[in-house]
Amino acid sequence: MPVTPAQSIQITFAGLFASNFLPTTIGGDVIRLAGTLRLKFDVAVSAASLYADRLVGMAGMLMILPVGLPRLLQIQDIRDLIPTGNLPVQFSLAAAPLGDWLGKLWDASSAFCAA
Repeated sequence: MPVTPAQSIQITFAGLFASNFLPTTIGGDVIRLAGTLRLKFDVAVSAASLYADRLVGMAGMLMILPVGLPRLLQIQDIRDLIPTGNLPVQFSLAAAPLGDWLGKLWDASSAFCAA
């Protein structure tokens, strides 16, 4: 399809903004699809492009899984994942105040799975 780099960048950044701003990542896909439809591109090709983007993202996550899985299997408590002693990292964790709540949820789910 004849798309200029400027059009591609506009659609991409609009989708990225929507993915970060809206509660779900699906919103970014909808914005990107709407942007391609506004530019009169083929609906099927545009949807296939979004689908391919999702598949590439999933493939990337599957490729990194062997790196993170051993660490994940070693933890006994979800609170072990929150780093200590590194002040900048602690401030950057938005979920740090939820540590007790996440720990209780982890304990409850572990007890449920063990039963």
